Amino acid sequence: MDHIAIEFRPTPYTNDLIPYRLPDRHSLEAPHINYRRVRIIEEGVKRFSNNNLPGTQHAERYLCHKYRLNLQAGTLTGTISFLLSFLTFLRGQGSTHLETLTREDLEAFIEHLQGLGLQASTVASRVKQLKAFVRFLIEKAVVEP
Repeated sequence: MDHIAIEFRPTPYTNDLIPYRLPDRHSLEAPHINYRRVRIIEEGVKRFSNNNLPGTQHAERYLCHKYRLNLQAGTLTGTISFLLSFLTFLRGQGSTHLETLTREDLEAFIEHLQGLGLQASTVASRVKQLKAFVRFLIEKAVVEP
């Protein structure tokens, strides 16, 4: 069986590579590319950019990382939703860079979530997403532990 070469392209803000839409999504030549997941990431990145949120490039790198972990489309959508709410919250707090993220910012975001009247399980889920994102930022040396 011949292997098909897939073209990868860098994302707009980082050099991380995500699959480019080659060949055509209706083609049977590349059944292993999940175009839905690629489209979700592209749309998420566009939303980060359009809202001028702090840490857009780091959020994009995080999404590429999640793509490589082969997460389901619904999980990627939930991750984008979480990142949008977190980065929007930080922007509202006057933060312009994730490099200046502090423990107090994280605590304030958790208090913000609790103040929205969400169910405890939803808040717990968002806190898990927050921990995973912060862990990623620490691994990439964006923030100090």
